Amino acid sequence: MKWLAAFCGDKHGRLVLWQWPNAPLLGWLAFGVAAHVAGAGNVRAGCQGISRAFLFVWAYLELTQGASYFRRTLGLLVLGLLAYGFFARPL
Repeated sequence: MKWLAAFCGDKHGRLVLWQWPNAPLLGWLAFGVAAHVAGAGNVRAGCQGISRAFLFVWAYLELTQGASYFRRTLGLLVLGLLAYGFFARPL
């Protein structure tokens, strides 16, 4: 179980699985809610795009500056899912 503590802990040995939301996560949430509230059309599509952009920034920051290997792995996973969703869409 020592590997689990190393994977989920920060450089001080504290368990870091969850942190309070930061600006990119709050932006993702706000524009995600706005997209669901907005009717179909350009406003909804714009809010969805901005929401994904905020999520991309959050995932990139987690990948490059995450407090633990768990959070860095989470950032990589979210970036992969965003890339898959972007490239899997039909033209």
